[in-house]
Amino acid sequence: MKLSTSEKTFMFVGFCLRPYRCLDLILVFVFWFASQFFGFVGATFGLNAAEANFSSREKFCSFSHSVRSQSETVSLLKEAIEKYLGRSCDMVAEPLSNPFSSEARKRFEEIGSSNVFLFWLDEKTAEGDFLLRAIYQAPFLQWGMNKQKLPQGFYSETQLRRSDILLAMVAKLFSQLPFQGFVDANGFVSWRQAKKWTTSFEGVEPHGHLPILLEWKPIGWKSAEVSIDDSTKKLKIKYPDREKIRFPLWLSGKD
Repeated sequence: MKLSTSEKTFMFVGFCLRPYRCLDLILVFVFWFASQFFGFVGATFGLNAAEANFSSREKFCSFSHSVRSQSETVSLLKEAIEKYLGRSCDMVAEPLSNPFSSEARKRFEEIGSSNVFLFWLDEKTAEGDFLLRAIYQAPFLQWGMNKQKLPQGFYSETQLRRSDILLAMVAKLFSQLPFQGFVDANGFVSWRQAKKWTTSFEGVEPHGHLPILLEWKPIGWKSAEVSIDDSTKKLKIKYPDREKIRFPLWLSGKD
């Protein structure tokens, strides 16, 4: 039987004129779709049985400061934070007098909506006061604060010495955070090395009025094996029984 032009067209767009050939076409399509789908998932998340590999997260934090802060201190502190985290921070160019104002929060959303941490510096040069706030952007709550006097003669020190002093202040700030790394769908960041890692799914109870994180409440979750592949520099998380990974995950461990 000779097929008309319209009949040939219907065959190509999915209408099968011969039922016994339809099954072949359907199976071919199903296998093709499955290969494409699982290929995409594997490329995106590196899934292999119950394992998932996460590449290093490109962006992680935002940095801001008040109008009273010295430009050189701002630059050195930003470098100290980036050195500690091993990641660059998005800079909010215009000074912000209050990081908790609606205007400031809108600015942070525009610059780094996917960032996890926000750091804000307020420096009173005449009094030698130094205030560094650390804020977790979602929810918008403060988890740490370093408020102290700068060492006497700080501004007359060499740039290298001032960098070391600010790096120590950043380390002191992070000592208030009970975690050593962070994992989400965008990748991972770890700021301390550990021989043995554990993970916890994080849940918090925000305070109604104060921008302060009053209590960390980890939600119970099955233990996972976590390690960093030295060759690929990827974080490897192994869950039992193909558990679905819940975000965000905080890394903790012992040196």
